[in-house]
Amino acid sequence: MLTLRIREIVILIVAASQQSDYEWGAHAPIARTVGITDAEIDAIGAQLPVGFDDPAEAAAAALARSLVTTGDSDDMSYDLAQRAVGDAGVIEVSTTVGFYQLIAQQLRLFRVPAPPGPWSA
Repeated sequence: MLTLRIREIVILIVAASQQSDYEWGAHAPIARTVGITDAEIDAIGAQLPVGFDDPAEAAAAALARSLVTTGDSDDMSYDLAQRAVGDAGVIEVSTTVGFYQLIAQQLRLFRVPAPPGPWSA
């Protein structure tokens, strides 16, 4: 099972990749409550790599970033994530990515209003 921090990191990576204002607006505050710093949140919003100190967070973030950019993962990133969060964690990261990509699509389709995310500046 992923930590709350890892889950929010993954969700923010998806929100940024999809430029989902609603997901970003809903999850950036949650991320802050679980200790993700403003600098880390800003970097995720700019789609920049973040140097997380926790190896599990770093591996899950790299896997999520790979999934949102290519739809797959190279063997090295997969192996790193598998060692850091286990098979169940890899499944949870990939499922969270897919679920939030779907939600972002539906939010766009139904024109759900939200304050603009950092990519709108």
